[in-house]
Formats: sequence, structure tokens, C-alpha cells
Amino acid sequence: MVNTGFMRRRNLDATADVICLCCFRTITRGQTRTELAAAENEHLCNPFDDLVSLYPNSFQGLCDRGEIAASSEVGRAD
Repeated sequence: MVNTGFMRRRNLDATADVICLCCFRTITRGQTRTELAAAENEHLCNPFDDLVSLYPNSFQGLCDRGEIAASSEVGRAD
């Protein structure tokens, strides 16, 4: 997924948190800009990952349903 950006938040202990603005996860806490930038570059964002973990059966067959609906529309005579 494409990231929409990151926010950096300074902490009282001279570190900074990097928060993904797409999935809203804190992806790292670091002290140097290089360290924070590396974490931003390595982050693979999936904002629906938690939903799939909580409700694994809810997302099964979504593609299949679309294909069935499309194929039933083709064979229907009006």
C-alpha cells in the first residue's frame, strides 16, 4: 500500500516517534534523523491488518463474490 506520510513526535527523553498517517501505528522511536528515515522507508503499511486479525472470516471470498456478481450480470436477459 502507498503511504500517505508520517508524523514525527518529540518525546521528553530526546527521542522521537514516527507515526504512519495511513495506519496510525507508531513504527519506531529513535534519536537520529537517519534512524527515523530508515524506519519510514522500511514501513509496509496495511491499515486493515488489525481487522483481518480480529475478524479473519469476514474478508474471505470478497473477490469471489465480485466475480459471481459480474458473471450473473452477463448471463441475465432483460
